[in-house]
Amino acid sequence: CESVCRGLQVDLVCERVEVPKLGNLEAAARNVRYKAFEEHLKPQDMLLLGHHQGDQVETMMLKLLRGDSPLGVQGMPRSRAVGSAVLLRPFLELNQLLIRDYAKNNSLTWVEDDSNADTSFDRNYLRHEIVPRLIARWPKMQDHLIQTEERSRLAMSELAVLATSDFSRVAKGKYIADLAGFKVLSTLRQKNLLRHWFAVSGVRQSPTDKLLTQGLSDLLDARADASPMMRLGDIQLRRHDDRLYLLPILKPESNRGIELKVTRILNGCLTVDVNDSDSPSLLVEDPSQLQLRFRQGGESMLFSKNRSLKNIFQEHRIPEFVRQFVPLIYHREELVAIAAVPSLDIKFIVVPEYRGLATSGIILNWHPNGQFTDED
Repeated sequence: CESVCRGLQVDLVCERVEVPKLGNLEAAARNVRYKAFEEHLKPQDMLLLGHHQGDQVETMMLKLLRGDSPLGVQGMPRSRAVGSAVLLRPFLELNQLLIRDYAKNNSLTWVEDDSNADTSFDRNYLRHEIVPRLIARWPKMQDHLIQTEERSRLAMSELAVLATSDFSRVAKGKYIADLAGFKVLSTLRQKNLLRHWFAVSGVRQSPTDKLLTQGLSDLLDARADASPMMRLGDIQLRRHDDRLYLLPILKPESNRGIELKVTRILNGCLTVDVNDSDSPSLLVEDPSQLQLRFRQGGESMLFSKNRSLKNIFQEHRIPEFVRQFVPLIYHREELVAIAAVPSLDIKFIVVPEYRGLATSGIILNWHPNGQFTDED
């Protein structure tokens, strides 16, 4: 790679990555690889990948064998967003033999990855043991599978239109849906809507039909006072009162000071903004004295009288599954405010002593990972 790029006078970036050893090694390596791509890509960039027809056939067969393709024979998309750039696969419909012949006829060199010969990996097992036997019996097998995938993609585009329409009726924001509106849909439309919701929210992993069936049963049939969850990778879908919430898996936080603009935390970031909404503002002479803490139990806030934090959370309908993660704002050891969470429709709460007019102070907003649009 270095010699080729040097000869073509093309910049080369080499980056070493660590692949988690747990779970599906192939999927983990893929996720780490794309994350590395995203870190180097800029808006308007295009990332060209060399996947060919054989790779596409392997992907479709893997999804079918794993039950990951509930809407038909699905392969890799020809193009999609990757970070703020665009990913393209220009060779996806070309037979790999044509590409290899072209390379040989034009004296091009390439590198064979030694791991591609390891048939302990599912994709390599298909490539070396299964697909050649299928082609020997059905020579046009790859072409026919690609044609089937194209027909499935057309059908899926119609389902996407239906899902967009359904979501527009139940959405209370990008990450919140009305439970009653969701329940009136048929099971098939509920599953179709969830796939769409995950996709437009940036969830790369596609849910299996089994996961959707079990998850819908948990979310819709649980007791009214329960807190059911459907998990997909690092994303969770939760139910609270009459709403469904889509948010990342949250991690325990630690107390810290507050930066004057953006404070990075494990679960995203906290921003200090000029208040341009109808919410009350926080008035303090020196914002650098503010402290960021998280719920431990027993906290209270002073309104006309001391009120427990638990009571305030209940009054403002803040879901139980985010209460220990919502940033609490302290000034000189006093709990004076609870951060707003715009993506989850949680308003800014300030005690009267520190409360100002909407345009006369600051407001603190928590943006969970993946829900801070200025950073996406």
